[in-house]
Amino acid sequence: MNKIKFSHLYTKMPFDREKTQLLEVLIADKKELSKEFIRHDTHIDESGEYQLPEGKLIVLILLSLQEDSMAWEQWTTVRRWTPEKEKYYRSLRGQNVEIVIEELK
Repeated sequence: MNKIKFSHLYTKMPFDREKTQLLEVLIADKKELSKEFIRHDTHIDESGEYQLPEGKLIVLILLSLQEDSMAWEQWTTVRRWTPEKEKYYRSLRGQNVEIVIEELK
């Protein structure tokens, strides 16, 4: 299964991430994103915020099944843009992905 890796556990993440699908890939410039959205998206669980780079970014829209309630939870993550990353993430649209949190390994 294809993976989306995170260096930290973020407060935005749903509790159950085992069944996650990448819904869409959007491109935005950091200056177009609200401060509230950036703060929400980059808040690291109990340890501050990840600093997004200036300029072009990739916004991923994800959907995770919450097994306890059988409800779907939509969430986002913002990534540094490169042509290779954009191509990779676009190739995963509509597919299930494994969410890997490096600090929890």
